[in-house]
Amino acid sequence: MKIKQSMRVSLMGLLATGFFALPVMADETEVPSGGQSMEWHDRWESMTPEERAKHRAEREALREQMKNMTPEEKQAFRKQHREERLANMTPEERKAFDEHRAEMKKRFENMTPEEKQAFRKQRREERLANMTPEERKAFAEHRAEMRKKFENMTPEEKEALRKKRHMKWKESQEGGV
Repeated sequence: MKIKQSMRVSLMGLLATGFFALPVMADETEVPSGGQSMEWHDRWESMTPEERAKHRAEREALREQMKNMTPEEKQAFRKQHREERLANMTPEERKAFDEHRAEMKKRFENMTPEEKQAFRKQRREERLANMTPEERKAFAEHRAEMRKKFENMTPEEKEALRKKRHMKWKESQEGGV
C-alpha cells in the first residue's frame, strides 16, 4: 500500500509541474519523488533543526506567494524554475532526470483507464482546492461554456478537437524540457 501511495504521489508531483517535481514544495513528511529522492532524504536528515525550520518557512512563504498568483503567473513561475533547474543540472543529473521522467511516463501509460480517471479526478480536486473563489467561478463558467460547445459539435469536429488538444499537450511537453 505504501509503495502504491508513494508512486501515486510521485506521479502526481511530476505531472503537476510538467513532469518536474519542485523539492521546495514537497511536504516534509514525504520523501520527494524523482531521481534525487535519496539525495533529498539524506540532505533533509543532515539538516539541523534550525535549517529545517528555515526550509519550512521558505516553503510556506513560497506557498503563500503561489496562492496570490494568477494561473498565468504560476505557469510562468514554474516554467522559469524548471528551466533554471534543468540548466544547472550536471550531465549525470540530467540523464537521471530524463530516465526517471520516462519511467514515470511509462507507469502512467500502463495504468488502467480507471486508475487514470481516479488520478485525473484527484489532480482536478487538488487544483480546485488551490483556487480562489473567483478562479473557481471563472473555471466553472469556462468549463460549462466549453461543454456546451462540445455537445453541439459533430462527431468529426469532436475528434478533430481531441487531436488538436493532444497535439497542444504534446508540444507543451516537448517544449517544457
